[in-house]
Amino acid sequence: MKYLKLFGLLSILLYPALSIAGPNDWQKSEHNFNIEYKDWGIQLRQHYRDDANHAEFQYNKKTIQVALRVAEDTGSVREYRPKLTHNIMTLTPLSNNEGKGPLSISLGHRIEYRNYETAGTDDYWRYRTITKVNYTLSDKLNLWAEAQPRWNINKQGESDDLKIDDIKTNIGTDIRLEDKVIFSPYVEILLNGKDKNFSKQSYMMGTALSFKF
Repeated sequence: MKYLKLFGLLSILLYPALSIAGPNDWQKSEHNFNIEYKDWGIQLRQHYRDDANHAEFQYNKKTIQVALRVAEDTGSVREYRPKLTHNIMTLTPLSNNEGKGPLSISLGHRIEYRNYETAGTDDYWRYRTITKVNYTLSDKLNLWAEAQPRWNINKQGESDDLKIDDIKTNIGTDIRLEDKVIFSPYVEILLNGKDKNFSKQSYMMGTALSFKF
C-alpha cells in the first residue's frame, strides 16, 4: 500500500512536467554515486548521452558544507568549482512534543566560483537559494522536492542584477535499501530565468546511489 501511495503522489507532482514535455526532453540523464564517511564525502556523476562527468569532494560540519568539484565535458575545457553551502534553518511544522514529524522544510543558500582551465572561457560566480521539502512516508521511504533559483555574477554577456537567471527543481524519492544504502530516483526540471519568462529549458531523469558510514 505504501508503494501505491508513493506512486500516486509522484504522479500528481510530475504530471504537469510529463504532459507538456517537448520532443527534445528526456534525451539525457544523470547518475550519481555518493559516499559519506563522518564529515567527509565524495560524489561522482556521469551523464548518459552527454559525455559529461564530475568528481566532487566535500567536507560537512553542522550547517556548513565546503566542496570542490572538478568537471569535464567532451569537447569542453575542465572546470574547477569551489562551493560553500549553508543550511540556514530546518522547520518541522507537523512535529510532535519531541520535535519530530513527517514533514520538514529546509532553507539554505550556496555561493560557488566557476573557474575554467583555459583563458578562452570566462570565469564567473553563481549564487543560489535552496528550499527543500521532505515528507517521510516510512523509515524506508521519503518523498522530496528541491527548488534552486540561481543568479550568475560577473558572467560575460549578462548583466548583474536581481533577476533570476534560471531555476533548477528536482522532485524524487529516497528508498532505503539497507541501513547505510539509499537509492534516489528523481526528475530534474530546468527553467529559464526572468528575462525569458521562466520558460521551460529541459527535463531530465536522474538517480543517486548513496552510502553513509
